[in-house]
Amino acid sequence: MDGSGAGSPWPGGRASGSPGGGADSAAICVNTRSTDLATSLASSAVTSPSRCRSRSATASRPASYNTINKWAHGISDTYALGILAETTGLGVPTVVLPFVNSALAGRAPFRRNVESLRAEGVRILLGGPGGVQPHEPHTGGTLIDTYPWHLALDEAGRLVSGDRVSPDRL
Repeated sequence: MDGSGAGSPWPGGRASGSPGGGADSAAICVNTRSTDLATSLASSAVTSPSRCRSRSATASRPASYNTINKWAHGISDTYALGILAETTGLGVPTVVLPFVNSALAGRAPFRRNVESLRAEGVRILLGGPGGVQPHEPHTGGTLIDTYPWHLALDEAGRLVSGDRVSPDRL
């Protein structure tokens, strides 16, 4: 993604997680007090952790190899990573939809970091039922338009509505 918002899977065309652009992931707060989830999401792709309170969830999509590894290690060098780090520490339910190729997903550091975030209660939709499979290397650009971005929002919606999530979805 070029940061322009063109072709963005984000509501409102936001392609970036930082107010000025350039981040590779964005975090959004899904709140059940909104009568229309889609309208709520379109109004602000990035929100302050202080707005993610009870009856809310944070969703991160796309979560790259870089984002997941930095987040697991507590690195907060972008606005989106700062939101993810803080809301995780606050215990706000968080859903992540990775967009990573199989060569990167197979690396031991990535696998450890996914498990580390899961141990903190983060729902990472990678593998298994309801999750995505890593794509083949060098094919990510061809998958942007067909990638199931809605999975993160669907899962966040289930979290804020109180629907139970099976352990295999973590």
